Amino acid sequence: HSRVITNGPLYTNIEQWRLDHFGSPLNAGMSANDFDYDSDGMMNLLEYALGLNPTLNSGSNGSAGAPFGGFEASNDRLVLSVKIPNPAPDKARYEVKASGDLKIWDIVATKIGIGAWSLETGATLSATPVAGGDLVAIGDFMTGTTNVRRMMKLDVVEN
Repeated sequence: HSRVITNGPLYTNIEQWRLDHFGSPLNAGMSANDFDYDSDGMMNLLEYALGLNPTLNSGSNGSAGAPFGGFEASNDRLVLSVKIPNPAPDKARYEVKASGDLKIWDIVATKIGIGAWSLETGATLSATPVAGGDLVAIGDFMTGTTNVRRMMKLDVVEN
């Protein structure tokens, strides 16, 4: 027989991240996924998924670390770009979505943890290695000629 002896509780990666930043592994109070501890406009879960420090709201840990939009003129499509840690956090499910009316959101691309991106037909993806991760650009599957009014967003959920 063998026994495993640990020196304290074992936490999932997200629980350890919460403990490191907030002193508690619980998804509650100031360490809750949907709480914005540093008032930078990004919820804790999004900051976890993007590899940011949820207690700092300036520089790359503030709005500079947020997803940003652009337009790819050569393909006449919207593009959402975001820096994702490499490897990506295991409990993060990334969903890039697009809408023409802000009511109905179409999934353009998804990624779960370290898994590969899954793209809807017609969507594009490029990834450029950068310090601490990859700058990922997801292109909408609709072009400007098929839908002139379009918005994109990134949703992150705990998987």
